[in-house]
This record gives sequence, C-alpha cells and structure tokens, in this order.
Amino acid sequence: EHAGFWGGRKDDDGELWIGASWDKSVNLSKIIVQTGNAENVVVECSNDGMVWLNLGDVDLLPDDNQIQEISVVSKVISAGGRKLLAFAPACKMWRIRATIVTSGWNWDVNVLDFYDSEGMMINSSIASPLWSGSVSDEKHGNIPGYEAHLALSRSIGEHAGFWGGRKDDDGELWIGASWDKSVNLSKIIVQTGNAENVVVECSNDGMVWLNLGDVDLLPDDNQIQEISVVSKVISAGGRKLLAFAPACKMWRIRATIVTSGWNWDVNVLDFYDSEGMMINSSIASPLWSGSVSDEKHGNIPGYEAHLALSRSIGEHAGFWG
Repeated sequence: EHAGFWGGRKDDDGELWIGASWDKSVNLSKIIVQTGNAENVVVECSNDGMVWLNLGDVDLLPDDNQIQEISVVSKVISAGGRKLLAFAPACKMWRIRATIVTSGWNWDVNVLDFYDSEGMMINSSIASPLWSGSVSDEKHGNIPGYEAHLALSRSIGEHAGFWGGRKDDDGELWIGASWDKSVNLSKIIVQTGNAENVVVECSNDGMVWLNLGDVDLLPDDNQIQEISVVSKVISAGGRKLLAFAPACKMWRIRATIVTSGWNWDVNVLDFYDSEGMMINSSIASPLWSGSVSDEKHGNIPGYEAHLALSRSIGEHAGFWG
C-alpha cells in the first residue's frame, strides 16, 4: 500500500536522483525500485558526496506498479526487458594494492597491463604512473632501473625492466596508473611473484579510493596472471575473480530518461547488502536531488524522499515526488 510517494525534482545541475547514506560503508547486492516515469537509471556510489562513481545504467520497465530489481553484482545480461549492471565503474585512476607479500616489506612487479571494456590494452594512453614507493626513489636508495613506469611499459611480449616497490608512509604497497579521462576496465594483467593477495582500487581524485575486491595470486614470478574486473566471485586456477561491488557510504540511482522530462516519482526504493538483507532500517539519511515538498519546489508535504525508503514488510507510507 502507498499513501504517498517521492515527488522528485531536479537539482541545480538539472539531475534527478534519490538514494541514501549510511554511517559506515556498505556493499550492495541489489536495489529494488518502483517507478513508472523513468526508463533508464544509473547506479552511483560515493564516500564523500562529492565524487560519485557511475557504476552502469539499467533500463527499467515502463510500468508504475512493477517492482523491479537491479542487480549490482552481475555481468551485463538481458533479463525481462532490462539490463543488469556490469558494475565496472569509470575512474581516472586504477591501482592494485598488495595485502600479503612474502617478504613483508617490498613488492616486485614485472608487468602491469590495463585493458578497457572493449578488451584493448590502454597502457599507451596512461597519463602518469602511480606508486607507493620505489628503490629508485631518493628516500629509498635512489637506485635507477626500478621505477614504476617500467612495469607499465610492456609491448608485444617484451619488457624493459620491473618496479622495485617500497611502502608508502602508511605502510602500504601499491602500483597503478592515471588517465586524462575516466576509463572502464575489463581486466588487469599482472606478473609478480612475491604477492599472494592484491586488492583492486579505483579513484577519481587520488584521495578517496574504492576497494573493489581482493584477488588471490599464484606464487609464481614467471606466471602472467589475469584479474577479471567484470565477474562474479568464482574459483579459477587457485585465485578469485572480483565480485566488483565496492563498499560505499552513499548509494543513489539517477534517472537519465524520464517521460515527463522534468520530474520523477519513486514509490519504493530498497537497498540490499551483500548477504541479501534489506538495510533501509539502518539508513542514516535519505539523499535526493529535490522534491515538491522542498520549499524551493512548492513546499507541499507528503512527497519527501524518506517516504520511498520506508517500505517495510510489504507496506509503504508514501513516495518521493
């Protein structure tokens, strides 16, 4: 039952979106939404409310009474007239961070190649290498020949050197690259022998990094290993492929196509964690672009964003307008 809804209005940038924040980062498995006048939405997440990662778009069925499910841990497939998310965010910066190294203090990486969503290697378009530290840095010995860019310079099966990694000031070991524009990845190729587990992370500002999951590597320095970043967690050759569901404090859906062109009504918006449990009850605050209940949009009560988030055991108190 619904006594109201969120009567959504655009923000100052002309965008329509609704979501929620939590006191701690959460992983999602799915989002349930009931809305009739949005044909396509983008799922986004953030840890600061300023930098939002676009995690992919989903086509919705044009039926106001239809409860629709958006899977956020899945490859792109067709299901009931809509798309499930590939869940590969576009970021300007990507890196792998070692969580377990056999030495405990250094990390050698021979090869690190990045492949875009079309399967093309994009090392040639790298704007800058990123690294925690190197034995070639002045503070770690200033020994030439172990710079981070060497691990990124592989071409047609040849390689000019390797990165002799050292920890940053926080005690972390990581290597990656930045691009001038955001890129989606399909896979990462790595050759390293003394790291047993790495985390894949991405960022758009170099300050807030999203942990996208960990991968077990084979302990063989000569083994070229592939990390898939568009896959469910499965076992493959002694390693894990990424579930690719970042943990964020803020999640939202943003309408890209609405039939009216100016407003968006959402009856139901439910969030489910990685265990499949609905977590609306632990929401710290609703998030929304605008509402007809806001003073600047008419100040009409009964169309606040929290109404779309208050569904419980089949009942609902209202909707966001």
